[in-house]
Amino acid sequence: MRAILAALAGALTLFLWGAAFWIGLSDFFGGLRKLEPAQEQAIVDTLNAQNLPTGVYYFPGMPTHGRDLPADEAERLNDEWEARHRAGPLGTITYVPEGKEVMEPVLFARGFAIDLIASILVCILVIAATPGGFLKRWGIAVLFGAAASVCIHLVDWNWMYTPTDYTLMACVDTTLGWAIAGIPIAALLPSSRRRKA
Repeated sequence: MRAILAALAGALTLFLWGAAFWIGLSDFFGGLRKLEPAQEQAIVDTLNAQNLPTGVYYFPGMPTHGRDLPADEAERLNDEWEARHRAGPLGTITYVPEGKEVMEPVLFARGFAIDLIASILVCILVIAATPGGFLKRWGIAVLFGAAASVCIHLVDWNWMYTPTDYTLMACVDTTLGWAIAGIPIAALLPSSRRRKA
């Protein structure tokens, strides 16, 4: 029962932290930039003209990726792609052509469900850990957030050229969020006991 309460408390804390961070603190980092209306319209018009389905797109696109081409053609296309990559710009776009309601309830329900799944995983890690007090249990939650930041945000920074300020903002959100959510998890979960050999 304490594990269920810990998972729910951790999920609720993480959910509330996410709201507080993105509503009140994210502007401090300046990692998420808004386009001016004219810039946005020019990009939207260009994207709409392409009739693309919902998806994640990157550019410049690697022309040989997933294609079986003669060696000379593959080399020529790859050389052209490398030149475009060096010249820039580089980008990744998450594109959804049809509109959505602003902050529709399903987003909050899914968001809480995701936080609950993550909180359950942290509770499992804490329970499975060797015996320890509050600080050790809390430290596991913090390390979970730090590991998630490294495996997700720093990987995107390295491979997808996500800007450093956005990456820093995302890492702070994830790591600090788990540091805060780890408090009720560590407080509610009992210390792990050593199993008898």
